[in-house]
Amino acid sequence: MKVAVVGYPNVGKSSLVNRLTQTREAVVHERPGITRDRKELSTEWNGRRLTLIDTGGVDLEDEDPLAVSIQDQAREAIADAEVALLVVDARAGVRPGDEEIAQILRGGELPVVVAARQVRGDAVWATLDGAPIVVRRRRRGLPALVCGLDPADVPAAPELGAVLRLALLASRRAAAWLDLEGTVVLRMDDPGASASVQLDPWSYEKLDPEDWEEIGRLLARSDAALTIGYTPGWVDDGDAERGELRVDGRPVERRPGGVHPSPLVDYRGRRAPSADCQAEFRAVADLCSRGVCTVEMHGYTHVHPELERWARAPTRHQKLGWYRELGPEVAGALRRKAASADPIARGLELFERHFGEPPSVLVCPGNACGPESLERAFALGLEAVAADGLAVRRGGDLAWLPGVRNAEPESHGSRCLGAMIPAVACFHDRALAQAGVDWLHGLLGRWRSAGAERFIDLRELTSALGLRLALDPGPEGWRLDAVRERGPALRRPFPVLVRAPDRLPAALDVVTPQGPLRLDAEPVAGGVSRVLLPAGV
Repeated sequence: MKVAVVGYPNVGKSSLVNRLTQTREAVVHERPGITRDRKELSTEWNGRRLTLIDTGGVDLEDEDPLAVSIQDQAREAIADAEVALLVVDARAGVRPGDEEIAQILRGGELPVVVAARQVRGDAVWATLDGAPIVVRRRRRGLPALVCGLDPADVPAAPELGAVLRLALLASRRAAAWLDLEGTVVLRMDDPGASASVQLDPWSYEKLDPEDWEEIGRLLARSDAALTIGYTPGWVDDGDAERGELRVDGRPVERRPGGVHPSPLVDYRGRRAPSADCQAEFRAVADLCSRGVCTVEMHGYTHVHPELERWARAPTRHQKLGWYRELGPEVAGALRRKAASADPIARGLELFERHFGEPPSVLVCPGNACGPESLERAFALGLEAVAADGLAVRRGGDLAWLPGVRNAEPESHGSRCLGAMIPAVACFHDRALAQAGVDWLHGLLGRWRSAGAERFIDLRELTSALGLRLALDPGPEGWRLDAVRERGPALRRPFPVLVRAPDRLPAALDVVTPQGPLRLDAEPVAGGVSRVLLPAGV
C-alpha cells in the first residue's frame, strides 16, 4: 500500500517519514523547499508492507517554475497512492495553502489522515464542513488527539488503520491504549416494548422461555456478552377487541395511553399477537444473573411522548412514526412535557424499580436521539447514549463517537474492525422470534468471517472507556496506571496494549483502584505488548 505524505513547505513531512521508516533517507532542513523530488521509502507493520511517498512542500500560490514542478510531483504522488497523510503545522494554524491542499484531497477518493506537528495548547486542528474532526487537548501535561472518524466514509479503512498504528508507533513516548481491534458490541432491542403487538406491520409473537435459554447457551459457548435494550413501560391502546391486558396477574381497566410496568404485563391477543412479558422479564433477569447479558434502558415506552395523541390517532397501529420517542422529530413534544413527565426520568424510575439497579446506557428507540434527549440523559447520570453512534462521558465532557455505530459485517462492520474501531451489531428480538435462535448463531458466524475476535456488550465498552490509561516509568521499570474516571467496574477481563521506547519486560506492575497488581505482558508485534486487565478494575 502506498501512502502519499503531503503538506505546505517546511511543516515536518520529511522528519515524520524518517521517524516512521526509522531512516534518514528523507532530506530534512530548516529552509523550506529542500525536498524537491518525491522519494519512495518502504516500511512494514505487522506483516503489511507500506510505501511512504515523501513529497516536496506544496504552496499553490507560488508560481515559480520549481514550485510548480513540486506541485505537479505532489499531484502525481496522490494519484499513485492509496492513502494520503496531510501534515500541518499546528502553531501556524490553517493557512490558505493547507485549505487548498485539503480541497484537492477532499475532491478525490483517497482516505485522508491529518497529522498536526509542533503543537502547543488546546486547539482544533482540522475541520470538515465547519465541524471539528481532529481536536488536540492536554491530559496530564501530554497531548491527546481526538479524531472523529466514521469508517463508513473511508473506502480503505483497514489500510487507514495500519497508518494510524504506524503514527502511534513512531512516537518516542510510552503509550497505553484499549485493544479494540476485532471487537463487536452485541445489542438486541425491544424486549418489554408494546410495539410488538401495537404496530401491525411490525407485530410478532415474543420469544418463549426455551428460546431465551438457548440464547444463553449460545452466548456462553461463544464467550460472548449481549446488551438487551429493554423498554420498561408498556402502553395500553385501550382496545379490548384487539386483546386482553393483565397486569401482575389481574385484568385491569383499559385506559388509552396508560402506561404499565412491562415486567408485570401479560397481553393475550385476539386480533393481535400475545406477549407474556412476565415470562420474558424472568428470562432476561436469569441471563443477566448468569453473566451472559446486561440490560439497558430502551427508552421509556418506545411510543411517541404525547401518549394521548397516540391513543387518539387512527393510524397508531399502522404508522412507524408513532413509535419514535426521543428523536429530533419529537423534540417539540418533549419540550411541551413537564419535567415530572419526562420520558427518560420516568423510564429510569421504572427500570430501577424492577431490575434493582439503574442502567448505564440509554439505548434510543429507532436509534434516534435529539439534542434535548442527549443532554437530559447525561444530566440524569447515564454513562452513555447509544443511537446511530455512541455518546460517552469523558471527564466533564461529552464525547460523540460517530464511528461506533450499527453495522452489517459484510460492509461497514468489516471497515470498523480494520480501523481499530468497535462495530455494533444491532438487531431486534423480532429477528429471533421469526427465524429462530439459529439466526443469532449465523450472525456471529458472519461477524467472525469479517474479522471479529470477541463479542462484548455496551456496558463492557463504556466501562473500558471510563478508564484512564498511562504507561509511566517506575522505580523498577515501566508501570501501567489504570485509573477509573467513570463508569462501572469491568465485568470481564479486558485487553490493553502498551508500548515503551525501550523493551518491555514479560510482566508489568499495574496500579488499579483495587490496589497494585503484577500482570503478564504478552508481546504482540512492533514492540507492542498486550496486558489483560482483570474483572473488577
